[in-house]
Amino acid sequence: MLRARTGFDAVLLGDGSILAVGDDFACLPGPAQPGSETAERYDPATDTWTAAQSLNKPRKSFAMVGLADGRALVIGGTNPDDVLYSSTKLFDPGTGEWTDGPLLSVARGDPVAATLVDGSVLVGSVTSVGETTSTTTTEILDRDAAAWRAGPPIEGLSALSFTALTDGRVMAVADGFEIEGATLLFDPAAGTWQAIDGPSPFRHFRVVALDEGNALAISYDAFVLGRNATSQVKRFDSATGVWSDIASPVFPREGTMITRLPSGPLFFAGGASSDLSEPDGRALVSTELFDDPGVWTVSLDLLEPRKDGHAVTLDDGSVLIFGGDASFNVAGDVPWCPDPMTSTERVYLGS
Repeated sequence: MLRARTGFDAVLLGDGSILAVGDDFACLPGPAQPGSETAERYDPATDTWTAAQSLNKPRKSFAMVGLADGRALVIGGTNPDDVLYSSTKLFDPGTGEWTDGPLLSVARGDPVAATLVDGSVLVGSVTSVGETTSTTTTEILDRDAAAWRAGPPIEGLSALSFTALTDGRVMAVADGFEIEGATLLFDPAAGTWQAIDGPSPFRHFRVVALDEGNALAISYDAFVLGRNATSQVKRFDSATGVWSDIASPVFPREGTMITRLPSGPLFFAGGASSDLSEPDGRALVSTELFDDPGVWTVSLDLLEPRKDGHAVTLDDGSVLIFGGDASFNVAGDVPWCPDPMTSTERVYLGS
């Protein structure tokens, strides 16, 4: 990559290229810094990164999604004065330019967002904070990306992630006062959130969508300095609404890069693990394929260890691995900034 980035986001555009935006020094508190407005673009045909037009101003902790029409949408975030943005920005791969998107009804810091099956976009963030409670308000952008409309709130909880399921619903993971890892489902047809049983006793879990509205929850057992020793997986059955135990990955890992292959399996690449000999953690080169409903297969090793990066499946079925780092906070200092990687790998797994 052209820039060693941390705290950035990336999406696959409609022309098959990848857009990477941001460098917000996510490891440090405070406002957006110069450089966080920068962007670059990967062309699979030439296997090169080139500079893309920057956002008009530095922007930190925004959400970014790909739209059904092939454009990218940047949502909310924080400006250089540590004030929240209500603005959104649209990137057109045809022109290579940013234009103003529709304004949010409220300014949103650290928003979470997902593009739904019907092409609409759901965004949410905490906009009401009390001593023992908070509320995540939401907005919905229809497929034409013309204007936002109010969505249903998630009362008493702070949404941590939205995952678009293949049946059109959205799964949210949220925390609240003395509540960790609450799980809810948003049904666009009904326009409501429904609390569901979570993958108990999972904490700090990550949700990945499967076919037919099913999902995986991937969790990790806490270890020294935030690295993790073992991983666990549960599967959500959309027909029954029940989570069930399935086999764990061959290699315990967290901070892994996950993408869906055209043939169906999920590809898990790199990440980090730890053991008694290396309690501070180590970055991994191992990869695995997951076939629903529960088969793990060891796949090709990466060329170098990497965690907390991005994995994007390209139109030809290959996977681009980029960003992230392989460094650890061995001194235990907070805040701490990793050493971001500029190297990329393109993985060809065959049909």
